[in-house]
Amino acid sequence: MNSSVSNVLVTYIYLRFQQDTAEEFRREIRNLLARSLNNKSDSIRKSLERVIRMVIAATELQDSLKLLSLYHSIVEKLEPAETRAQMIDAAVEGIISILTETETESHFRDRLGKVLRDMGDKQLRSLSVDSLAERMEYSRSHFTVRVKKIIKRTPHQLIMTEKLRRAMMRLAGEDGGMSITNISECLGFSSSKEFRKIFKEAFGFCPSELPNRTKHSPVNVSERR
Repeated sequence: MNSSVSNVLVTYIYLRFQQDTAEEFRREIRNLLARSLNNKSDSIRKSLERVIRMVIAATELQDSLKLLSLYHSIVEKLEPAETRAQMIDAAVEGIISILTETETESHFRDRLGKVLRDMGDKQLRSLSVDSLAERMEYSRSHFTVRVKKIIKRTPHQLIMTEKLRRAMMRLAGEDGGMSITNISECLGFSSSKEFRKIFKEAFGFCPSELPNRTKHSPVNVSERR
């Protein structure tokens, strides 16, 4: 793998990281690396190490000691790998750790928003903090710290805000919107009573009052939650 190919590869890695789900990203980068490498073990390892160095070099993190430590920790995991597939898997996990460790706040915020927006109601209904952290390629503890720092909420509050955003859209839909009972069931609230209570705590009025209020002024879903 020559340097020009590596440069293109690194650019593509960052692009896919911004657009793909965790599963899609792993699959795409694994396949991409497999197509880009030859079959000699030494050459594969050196090529993967070069890609990892270039991914690190492309980050915006200025802490050189942290970057060096990150590189060595990844290479240590790459060295025991014996087969081509094992080397590629280790490299993919290493690349993911680089991207999450050095991810900028704006990129984290954009990617988190996309993950939530692209999620179906059925997935959101049962969404836990652990599963959301996994979708973002973070451990639960690291994810919680980043959400609190960047979003200024807990992950649980973040999930609830997305549920309320969707509830608001359905209440304000055409032909009077969905019923409160259907919204409660669709978005995973234990009952209509619980939904009404959480909705009122968030916005200061009951769900049934929304149509009259939206005629006068829009309601910001994130303004009180």
